[in-house]
Amino acid sequence: MSVLRVHHLNCGSMCPAGAALFPSVFPRTIVCHCLLIETSTKLILVDTGFGLRDIEKPSRLGLTRFTLGPLLRREETAFEQVRALGYTPGDVTDVIPTHLDLDHAGGIQDFPSARIHIERRELAAAKARSGYFHRSRYRPSQISGEIKWTEYDISQGEKWNNFDCVREINGLPPEILLIGLHGHSPGHIGVAVTDSSHTLLHAGDAYYHHNELRAGTRAPAGLRAFQKIVHDDYAAAMSTQASLAQLRAHETAAGSAGVARGRGGDALVTDRTHLAAGGPDAVNSGAGVDSTKLEIFCSHDPLELTRALRNTSSLS
Repeated sequence: MSVLRVHHLNCGSMCPAGAALFPSVFPRTIVCHCLLIETSTKLILVDTGFGLRDIEKPSRLGLTRFTLGPLLRREETAFEQVRALGYTPGDVTDVIPTHLDLDHAGGIQDFPSARIHIERRELAAAKARSGYFHRSRYRPSQISGEIKWTEYDISQGEKWNNFDCVREINGLPPEILLIGLHGHSPGHIGVAVTDSSHTLLHAGDAYYHHNELRAGTRAPAGLRAFQKIVHDDYAAAMSTQASLAQLRAHETAAGSAGVARGRGGDALVTDRTHLAAGGPDAVNSGAGVDSTKLEIFCSHDPLELTRALRNTSSLS
């Protein structure tokens, strides 16, 4: 049941309020970068963006919709894009939200037959909605009803590169993995997917702009201030960003030198075979490293989505 094909989707264009005020910080239009993964027996969504019910009743998004500025186009929903690719929404067997913020979880209810794979602390936080910010980010109307939750504890698992917790997903091939990318929300995860040619690492909201992972650059002050507001644990989020930046920075070095070193001296392995294996022996072996096979992207960077659709991993 290996991965046959991965489709990159934009499941929700947004024009955030800050874009007009801080054009050097926020692109005027941002995206909700989702994945549709085909295996021989499964059809899997990573994130869902905004859903049909968000379009039918925008008020269910709360006041946050005025700051995010979602365009709420029906044709951008995962529901309609699955149909456009020749499938029915009932064909979607599994959904993996990186977290349950309203711009990631809106389409969950559009796939009632799918299993929803979620980090247990994320689901607990989304249901509890403790404090003003959690009441804004999590919308009960998006995660209510008969939803087939499958919960995971990403505080435990195998170690991969600079990341402490990697878990396989129940009933899915080992080429699709959950990676703890802590900080943005209580149970924020990344999803790694290996197909026949390369590995994709969907980093969710672990960062917002590709330059944040570029060596020698620093996010603008406005973006840093924004992240202090939206990250549940800012220190943990910055640590996650540093690990992702180091992984991206060492891709080329790993391909030419065989093994690159992480912050703790561990080998950074970017070959898709070792990623799929996910075990500590694979992490430390460093054999067969081929960094050109790893692509990292976040949820909202429109340039990253454009490059993914063009099937290129280089960013300018």
